[in-house]
Amino acid sequence: MNPPLFNEDEKLILECVSGSLSYGLNNADSDVDIRGVFRQPLPKILLGNYATHIQDQRSDISYTELGAFLDQLIKNTPAALELISISRPEHVLTRDARFDLLDLRDVISKKCFYSYCSYARSQIKKAKGVNKKSVNPQPKHRLSLLHFAWVYQQQRAQPYQQWLESSGFDAKDLSLAAMAHGEGFYALYASPSNSGPFADEHVNLAAVTKDAHFLAYMNVNIPAFQKHCREFREYWDWVANRNESRYQCNVENTGAKSTFYDTKNMMHLFRLLACCEEIFEHGCFNVYRADDREFLMAIRQGAFDYEELVRLSDEKLARLTRLHARSTLPDVANAAKIKSLILEFYHEA
Repeated sequence: MNPPLFNEDEKLILECVSGSLSYGLNNADSDVDIRGVFRQPLPKILLGNYATHIQDQRSDISYTELGAFLDQLIKNTPAALELISISRPEHVLTRDARFDLLDLRDVISKKCFYSYCSYARSQIKKAKGVNKKSVNPQPKHRLSLLHFAWVYQQQRAQPYQQWLESSGFDAKDLSLAAMAHGEGFYALYASPSNSGPFADEHVNLAAVTKDAHFLAYMNVNIPAFQKHCREFREYWDWVANRNESRYQCNVENTGAKSTFYDTKNMMHLFRLLACCEEIFEHGCFNVYRADDREFLMAIRQGAFDYEELVRLSDEKLARLTRLHARSTLPDVANAAKIKSLILEFYHEA
């Protein structure tokens, strides 16, 4: 029976428990991730009017259309190779027998070096990104453009709002005029305007009469304001969407270390590097990490400093570079054989 996410004409052909449970690296807080492959009806394929991806709102359950999945296999993407390699009975929920026609030797190629290492490096960035946001919290309320304006008068600079309070002027009694060859700099005049120097988070330039009284120069750091807006938005989006229990676990595990980082991302970094190493040494890999589980779980529990893990990953990447250079694996996957699997699934359609 198809899951509720599917239409009646879409057929589930592969479904597995994936993620930490399939790796044997789960803990009490781990979610149950489901990944799978489905077949679209032939008329939709021919018309080109079909979805290639179906998932629930939290992305815990996700399915890929057969053709798109086979393209991922040809590219040797880690997620696709893992899904086709999950073999523990408790993790395989549905598997069409025709997937057994697919020989892993026709799939795995030297491209694994690039797909796995690229994905592994992204885990380093994610882990470090958590540190960057954690040690650089943003205020609860975004600053306005006025906070990035400075008034230059009598050889001293003052924040615009502070200057305005001490000047005795109302903002609407002031006007800004552009300055030639002075990007970000403006001339400030005692001349009435509709809204003053600023309107709707923009610099409000006005036509100033020749007899208007010049007061000072003003600098408005628009790039700094734009950077603040971006970091403010990214930080509070991260706070709203982060897994709070996972974040608190990272705080407990690494908060006292020299660098705060996401331990789960770093665990997956080393899992990916280990899988890639197995591919180049044996032509296959273990999804379930029985042999190195203790080491990987120690990373997840924050047993290592971030800097030490980066050093170890650099050593792993250097070893993988050497293995790749002398590998006898084909340069690319056998795309023709992989694509031919589509025909097997549409013979009955």
